[in-house]
Amino acid sequence: MFEAEKKELIEYGIKVFKSGLVHGTGGNLSMRVGENGDMYLITPSGIDYEQIVPDDIVLIDMNGKVIEGKRRPSIEHGMHREIYKKRKDVNAIIHTHSLYSTALSITRQPLPQIESSVVLMRGQIEVADYARHGSMELAMNVVNALGDRKAVLMANHGQLAADESLAKALKTCVSVEHCAQIYILARSVGQVYPISPEKCDELREYIKTSYGQK
Repeated sequence: MFEAEKKELIEYGIKVFKSGLVHGTGGNLSMRVGENGDMYLITPSGIDYEQIVPDDIVLIDMNGKVIEGKRRPSIEHGMHREIYKKRKDVNAIIHTHSLYSTALSITRQPLPQIESSVVLMRGQIEVADYARHGSMELAMNVVNALGDRKAVLMANHGQLAADESLAKALKTCVSVEHCAQIYILARSVGQVYPISPEKCDELREYIKTSYGQK
């Protein structure tokens, strides 16, 4: 089942790994599938991204039942499931342990709207309270901190992007990491001045109507 989608998930896992957003077997990816979007494919636990094959991908329903796959799914499968249940607009999730995002998450400080990339994520990037990896407590902390935005930091853990597709989720991960690096560097120089909420709204509307090709 969903062979093309499994291959796409593997492809993006390799892209995430090669981008430096994860190291080793850290992080995880998933994508919503099914006619009614009532299932999701997720990467397996503890297998190198470049060694994952389609049979390693696990198919799970929204009740947490494994529909297909013999591998153990990522330990964060519950977190992915709870996000999909809460956010019908989300079709793909990528969780990484990228350097600057993780460093910022350790300070427990959100990433403010300092640059257009963050503005387009629908508000500052909040920090989900710390809880054990793979726990339902962590899953709900992430759901609550994510809200209706596209990304969230996970305290002492990393970042997560939730978007319409794997391609967009990867772009979100890259943007969050880039902005986290800018923010940390800016703070080392002096006072940081986020873009005002009014200017953020203006920028979002302008980019929506004017940026890119029709």
